[in-house]
Amino acid sequence: MSSNKQQSQRRGLFVDHFGTSDDIPDSSVPVGIATLKVDVDRISFFDKNPRRSPNERYEEIKESIRASGLDHPLPVSRRPTDPPEHYFIYKGGNTRLRALKELWAETKNPDFFNIRCEFHPYKSETDALISHFRENDLRDDMTFIDRALSMQELKTMLEAETGEALSQRKLESVLKQRGLSSANSAVISRLEYAANLYADMPNALKSGIGEPQIRKLRKLEKAARQVWQFHCNPEGSEQQFRTAVFLPALASSDSSSWTYDAAESKVKDKLLAVLPVEVNLGAVKSDFKKAMDGKELAVEPPPEPIPVHREPANITPPATTRTLSQTAETPPLVESAESGQLEPAYDPLDQYDLLGGDSFDGDSVPHLQPSDDIRIEDAGGDVREVIVEGSGRWLAKLKQLRQRNYKIALNLAAASPVPKSSRSVIELDRGYGFFLTDVFGVEYMPELLAVAIGGEECHDDKRRSANAQYMIAANVWWFLASMCGLFPDRDEHWIGAPDEIKRTFISDGSYIGNEEYFPQIHPIITGTEYLRTFWLTLPSTYLDSVFEMIRNTVAIIELVQAHREETNDATPWEIVTNEYY
Repeated sequence: MSSNKQQSQRRGLFVDHFGTSDDIPDSSVPVGIATLKVDVDRISFFDKNPRRSPNERYEEIKESIRASGLDHPLPVSRRPTDPPEHYFIYKGGNTRLRALKELWAETKNPDFFNIRCEFHPYKSETDALISHFRENDLRDDMTFIDRALSMQELKTMLEAETGEALSQRKLESVLKQRGLSSANSAVISRLEYAANLYADMPNALKSGIGEPQIRKLRKLEKAARQVWQFHCNPEGSEQQFRTAVFLPALASSDSSSWTYDAAESKVKDKLLAVLPVEVNLGAVKSDFKKAMDGKELAVEPPPEPIPVHREPANITPPATTRTLSQTAETPPLVESAESGQLEPAYDPLDQYDLLGGDSFDGDSVPHLQPSDDIRIEDAGGDVREVIVEGSGRWLAKLKQLRQRNYKIALNLAAASPVPKSSRSVIELDRGYGFFLTDVFGVEYMPELLAVAIGGEECHDDKRRSANAQYMIAANVWWFLASMCGLFPDRDEHWIGAPDEIKRTFISDGSYIGNEEYFPQIHPIITGTEYLRTFWLTLPSTYLDSVFEMIRNTVAIIELVQAHREETNDATPWEIVTNEYY
């Protein structure tokens, strides 16, 4: 073949933008894909390589090349601005190039110097990045954050090329047109989310957080934002929430040994710290769980009390019996359509009008039938059990007052900041209608107190919030303890629960009788402090229930006192209203 013909064929292999000068470089730049040999020191790494993290299999790959050489040619290309006879890795191969450079430096073996390569014509940096992304996707050995940051960079480059912002749908379409078939809007969305977290939790993301954890973090952010907007800032934007709560919380959880549980705990703590002090801690925790379950948050009425069924206790065995008699009409009882409770068939009187006295005329005085008996069973203990075998109207009202007190106690306990507080409340058919069998939140209250008196590491807002929640819970418990007769304000047998009642309903395992731990959970609050921390700070939603319980309890005492003659001076603890009344 003539020299001129060979020269013409060589010119035909060159890309047009490299020129057609007769001064042809030694390392030709072919038009299409071609195989050539290139010295290893003339090949550069691709500076936008999607793989930022070290390849865990690097040593294995290096030793394989040392023993057997390259299985496949290195893919290379050349930019118009690159120095003559210099190339860069085009679509995967940065790890192999690193191994070859190290092996040449270590051994000076020519097999690791003059390298067989596969040339690919250069189109643009964007196409080069897409080629690398595609090759790494096929191997599926790139970390999630490496994919996320590369996708972020790729989107920026494509937007610069097209001159327009790309939505996730549009980006998916463009990438598929450019040969990245694995791209879809759902994956792109998760990759963008991870990339946006990188500045605040780089160590955690580089340690290998994958797609499952990213899904959980998105769910956590959405739920926490719902609670923040519901309790604090209804008009607050997503970015405001991220800046004030979510990103600072994630930053404080950042670690190479990161766990999702630790991050969720940090987010909850930060959320509580920014909420107003008066927000109910129990409601926040309940709403957070609802939001995590995908439920909408809404203002709900107080929960209906859950009846606690307990067999009446035999406080004393039967003893002597004597009979008292009275005369009056006994009105029948019917179930109220509104309340579902038993009420007199005619209009009930006000609770204070049921005390009897001279103001009643002969037809309306609520006494018993001549045949109705009151048995007083006395065994010499500190409490008797008075069983009224008729159904006087005052007994029906006594039962209603007790039932209502029990429901109020349940609702107050359920609304306190301490979870499951209502489990400490039981219903009684004597006394004032309910009783406390244990403290609120054996584990939760000490933790709340620890935060309230925490050291410098605790944020002031967090301490104030914890203190407010702690005082509400403690004061509600002491209020109920006073009203049920467990720890009455006055030490007299009419008011306080007899020892036999306490022994019957408070188990040995209850913290009420534990002198070591009880003061740590519900420390005694002085009268002045009680005024300041309870009455003056009581949430308005509690007031009506608190005042009603006080009125009901006063009415119970006065009602029983008005009928002392026929009950032989029995106390509220000795008059039982069971299912017969």
